[in-house]
Amino acid sequence: MGPVPAADTRLADRYRLVEAVGAGAAGQVWRAVDERLRREVAVKTVDLAVHHGDPGIVARFQREVQTSAALTSPYIAAIYDSGQDEQTAYMVMELLSGPSLAALVDADGPLDWAKGLGFATDIASGLADAHAAGVIHRDLKPGNVVLHGGVAKIVDFGIARATDTSDRTMTSPETVTGTAAYMSPEQATGREVTPATDLYSLGCLLFTLFTGRPPFTAGTALATAGAHVHDAAPRLRDARPDAPAAVDALVTQLLSKDAAERPDARTTARALARLRDTVRRTGDPGDAEVTAPMPPITGRQPPVTAVLPPTALPPQPVLPTPTPSLTPRTAVMPAVEAIPHPTTGTASDRGVPVQTERRRRRPGSWLPWLVTLVLALALAAVAWVGLGQPNPLAPTKPAATPAPVPTATRTTAPTITLPIVVPTQPTTTAAPTPTPTTTAPSPTPAPTTTAPAPTPTAEPSP
Repeated sequence: MGPVPAADTRLADRYRLVEAVGAGAAGQVWRAVDERLRREVAVKTVDLAVHHGDPGIVARFQREVQTSAALTSPYIAAIYDSGQDEQTAYMVMELLSGPSLAALVDADGPLDWAKGLGFATDIASGLADAHAAGVIHRDLKPGNVVLHGGVAKIVDFGIARATDTSDRTMTSPETVTGTAAYMSPEQATGREVTPATDLYSLGCLLFTLFTGRPPFTAGTALATAGAHVHDAAPRLRDARPDAPAAVDALVTQLLSKDAAERPDARTTARALARLRDTVRRTGDPGDAEVTAPMPPITGRQPPVTAVLPPTALPPQPVLPTPTPSLTPRTAVMPAVEAIPHPTTGTASDRGVPVQTERRRRRPGSWLPWLVTLVLALALAAVAWVGLGQPNPLAPTKPAATPAPVPTATRTTAPTITLPIVVPTQPTTTAAPTPTPTTTAPSPTPAPTTTAPAPTPTAEPSP
């Protein structure tokens, strides 16, 4: 095959080129047929013989292959294969039916709000997927967004850069790359780019979709880039008075000179989706829900959950306030048929059966009886002790086992006996006579008899 691919050329004995559908500075895009899988594909080719003096073009093409193959998103053109056939490097992609957004605006003029917001939602979602994979496109414009089956898909990651900046030797920060009409201020001045760079380009793209021209135009690319850096961005409503206020506010925020003030791609996609759905539902871009002031977008918003209207909610029974109880309760109570109230004769009007209320009050009814019983026992114990009786309620201690002692000194443990009072006759007591005692205790003391002392008698005197 010759150095320049032509129609009916086969690459790698598999991909047959049918017709050219696009061309750029680096190469061409062909509609082709994958004869092995029998399907139509798009093939992007770069003639290495023509660009042998510019290694940067070849390096960017190889980087585009690697970057695009790492992205998986329904809003980014899929990459199937890549390789080199002699002096032709090629990349096999998903064939998109088209047209591009640039061709659509050129043919039909500014888009209506429902269609334009739908395409904008797809583009923002594709950017969010690319940024999540660590890839910055750096050349987002209407010509790099192609329609397919009603879905807008991003193509041409030729000058994309990874956010880890591991390839700085390929393109230095001072090198200005991109399209001047859609270039961010930091990109125009050669500063380091971030994902916010793609959001600024998205704001320029939205301005073009709804007005038919980019926000900044000048005689030269250098003057246009300077306008992005120094001039204030025009308002969407100034160019199109019927623009919804929310869309105007979002585009203005995307075109901020300060990259930190631009919303991220995922937040932008959600905001655009809400605006798209509102316009499609009402059919009127002047609806209050769309034109109401939009709150500042500073981060990701939580998913919106549907709320049932009040009439659709099931009736909720009004339950009485539960009273503290010692009885354990469960979350589910058995169904009890309501019975008439004992005094009113009507069923409970609070949604709780009478039997349930009685059962709840029953555990506390024994408390007065318990207090009465305790008081009665206490009074009986006090009376018993007052009569000189031992306290029957006092705990008795078990007798300790005596330690073994010699038999001669062992004594019997004392026993509790009731005192017995024995009456005795008054007698004249003589001097006590010591009585020997034995060690054996006597249960009852033996009475002792005292002999009367001799009484002296007087003899008669002679």
